[in-house]
Amino acid sequence: MEYKTILVHLDNGPRSATRLELALGCAQTFDAHLVGQFALSSPRYPSYALAEAGATVEDAARRVRAAAAKKAEEAFHAAVNRAGRSEVEWRPSE
Repeated sequence: MEYKTILVHLDNGPRSATRLELALGCAQTFDAHLVGQFALSSPRYPSYALAEAGATVEDAARRVRAAAAKKAEEAFHAAVNRAGRSEVEWRPSE
């Protein structure tokens, strides 16, 4: 079986780098297109926190998510550049 496209999920977790290296290895082995996608679930806040400071809490969560997405994208591009891969694409999730 040959893989033509490999999608790797990146987030702000400690195993993200390991997943990326594994995906890069598979992409090189199968000469596959590598797609990196950032995905981080939105935290659930207690209703009292949202009632007290909903906009502030949600704004802080957006900033944290944006920073994590940027860090994941930078790690993705750095890793694919080190590996010399050109068949790659980055897809941030909304």
